Amino acid sequence: PTTYRTLPVKGSASSGFWLAGSICGIALGASMLSLGTVFSLIMGFGNAAISFISSAAVTAASIISTVFAGKSLGRIGRFKKYLKTLGGHPMYTIREISDKSGINEETVQKDLPKFLKAVSLPFAKTDEQKTCLILDKDTYQQYLDLKENRKKLAEEEAARKAAAEAKKKAEEEAKKKAEEKEKAAEERKVKS
Repeated sequence: PTTYRTLPVKGSASSGFWLAGSICGIALGASMLSLGTVFSLIMGFGNAAISFISSAAVTAASIISTVFAGKSLGRIGRFKKYLKTLGGHPMYTIREISDKSGINEETVQKDLPKFLKAVSLPFAKTDEQKTCLILDKDTYQQYLDLKENRKKLAEEEAARKAAAEAKKKAEEEAKKKAEEKEKAAEERKVKS
């Protein structure tokens, strides 16, 4: 059976470096803030505003960067869980991936497009409703064939219903005409 556990996830190394750099930036910004405060007290109040603004900007940028890096690392961790759930089956439902990975269905469904871009699976597509992950060409072709057959069956059923309704309408009209003829014949008999 095919296993995908060892496939690399694009961006996992860079996200780790990004997070580490962001944390260092927060530390640097905080250090600049405290040193700037000390120097401004020593050198005078005019330089305090410039020092405070520049160090606050570095700290804020680092905090924002840390939040994004943390989200990215969280997503990469989920992607690795998804890979561990994929084994020898050619298709998985979102519910199966959710149950096996321990991540709720809504998150799995939202992650799936990004997951497919970040992981180099040999062949992976989702169904039209985004409820299944299909991992090989043969299974995907079967899915497409089934979808086409269902469409043809629905069209045939619609044509049968339309024909049955047309037949019923024609029979009702013929019956109505026959009744009208019979009624007209009776009225002629009564007049004669």
